[in-house]
Amino acid sequence: MHSLSTTHNRSQLIAHARELVIDGRLYVPTDIDPWLTRSWKQCSDIGMRPNDVVELEPLSHSQVIAVTEQSHQLISAARPAMRDLSVAVGDARYFVVLTDHKGVAVEVGGEAISHDKRAQTIARVGVDLSKNVAGTSAISGALAEMQPVWVHGSEHFFDVFSVLSCAGAPIIGPHGLCVGMLNLTGIEIPERAGLKHMVAHYVQRIENTMTINCPHALLLHLTWPGQMPGGDADGLVALDHDGYVMGANSSAWKMIAQTPRGERIHANDLFAESSDTLFDLSSRFDNRTNIATWCGMQLCVTAFRAGQRPHFSPVASSSGGVKQPRLRDMEAVMIKQAVAEAKGNVAVAAKRLGVSRATLYRKLS
Repeated sequence: MHSLSTTHNRSQLIAHARELVIDGRLYVPTDIDPWLTRSWKQCSDIGMRPNDVVELEPLSHSQVIAVTEQSHQLISAARPAMRDLSVAVGDARYFVVLTDHKGVAVEVGGEAISHDKRAQTIARVGVDLSKNVAGTSAISGALAEMQPVWVHGSEHFFDVFSVLSCAGAPIIGPHGLCVGMLNLTGIEIPERAGLKHMVAHYVQRIENTMTINCPHALLLHLTWPGQMPGGDADGLVALDHDGYVMGANSSAWKMIAQTPRGERIHANDLFAESSDTLFDLSSRFDNRTNIATWCGMQLCVTAFRAGQRPHFSPVASSSGGVKQPRLRDMEAVMIKQAVAEAKGNVAVAAKRLGVSRATLYRKLS
């Protein structure tokens, strides 16, 4: 976005542009995001005016209980990320809001809530922060555009919110549908559009946690060939015992180049390999291989059984090189896997490993 010589001039330009949009004139400023002008017009079309008094009242007690219960999986997955995001910004004038897919606040946090009455007005569970109530904001923008957004000062539709700077990003649930959004708001802070990328990072963590929490028999980590798996950017796919997709994060859907259609999807529809191959892969120490998708691209797939402790080898050393796993480490992983698959039966595990029961007991000790 183009930066003018002063914040005052910038605010004047935005206010003038919003005025023209409200008056119905064909005006598209080149340095204002088009989605903002669309949002301003939509607010104006439903009778809103910038100088309106905005009442942000929470839903009834029973409605708040219903909304938070419906979002309990989202709230549980988001709490650690919200806590870390609050620490990352480290400024008492920031607060974090988690909403459901309609824009109703279901979880809040941040130092500003206890220090600033303006934050206390907004950051309350059960408050409707959708466009129909709060006008143009990062919350309504993220939910409408389905992408990270940044709204600063007078870019908000209502004048009363011009002291706020907001970053927001939508949260896509394991079944490919929007389940809510994460919002970071600062009060009377300089413009920092890069914060939308920070929020998007924490949204990725929330999506990953929701996918991992899906009941599954097999969890697949997807990366592009040559990339080390194990990071927040991994695509994640959870499969049941029959190979059907129980959930996936948005990174996985993008990498596989498919869009969830609402019906059950089988792993065989995603990869040019049978689901049996994926389950077999999880039983190997080197549980990673390149597998083709039906669109012709190759993905690096690392497979883990449910309850299996993730291990990614070889691992990157501190010098940036590749550290090969030690024989003792490989042996320990194989033993643990064999005992787990034998449901604790050491005799069965020893037979599968080709060693005596006494040898296996010694190694286990």
